Amino acid sequence: MTLSLTDFATDAEYGPITAIDISPGEGTFLICGHQDGHIVLWDVVSGASLQTAGDHHQSAIIHLKFIDLNHQIVSADVQVRSLSLSLSLIAFT
Repeated sequence: MTLSLTDFATDAEYGPITAIDISPGEGTFLICGHQDGHIVLWDVVSGASLQTAGDHHQSAIIHLKFIDLNHQIVSADVQVRSLSLSLSLIAFT
């Protein structure tokens, strides 16, 4: 299966993708930050959107990073708000 970034950018309501990272290890998850502050978790194998979080940032995501194998992330927006989240806290399971 071949996927391109456009396969993951189907939610036009969130605006363009402004940050992206792939999970460490097997790389089975892709996380995208959008212009409006939404964060979307994708399954790389199926191309399916798994979860969306939209209440942590109110401006464009400029940085996303998986920080360990337990799928914790760090995100930052253009207003220099940074956030360290366990994916379980934002319902990414």
